[in-house]
Parts: sequence; structure tokens; C-alpha cells
Amino acid sequence: MSKVKLKDGCPGCGQLWNAKGSEGQCSRCKRCLECCGHENVEYSCAHKFARRTARDRGYPARSKAAYDRWEGNHTILSHNRRIF
Repeated sequence: MSKVKLKDGCPGCGQLWNAKGSEGQCSRCKRCLECCGHENVEYSCAHKFARRTARDRGYPARSKAAYDRWEGNHTILSHNRRIF
């Protein structure tokens, strides 16, 4: 079986975009929606998520902690200003 090019179909499973019953394409990984959720399909969203390290996953928590410090700093945010 020859490889399917991205413009013709999903490189993960070989399904053509204009084939009857095709599900659609993920806007992030450019794979079909079925392949997007499988870790064993290279470059899919699930594959990328599985390769992330614990440090990458902790980023939102560090961001929130930094924002809380900034919000609580009275030199930056005085008593008469509030964030809504």
C-alpha cells in the first residue's frame, strides 16, 4: 500500500478526504478524527500529548501561581484598583 499524501487523505490510516463516510480532519494535527485520538499514530494530537513531560504539564499551574503573586502585590495593584 502506498502512502497517502496529506492533501489527498489521512496519512495515519490512508482514508481519503472525499471518500464516502469520511469523518473529517483535525485542525491541529491534520489527521482524520479517528487517528487524532490514537497514541500510536505519529504526529497525532494524542501522540504529542503522550510525549509531553511532567514539566510541560505543570506550566499552567506555574502560570496561575505567578498571576496570583502579581495580583496580591500591593505595589503593582493598589488598594483602589481591582481586577474584574
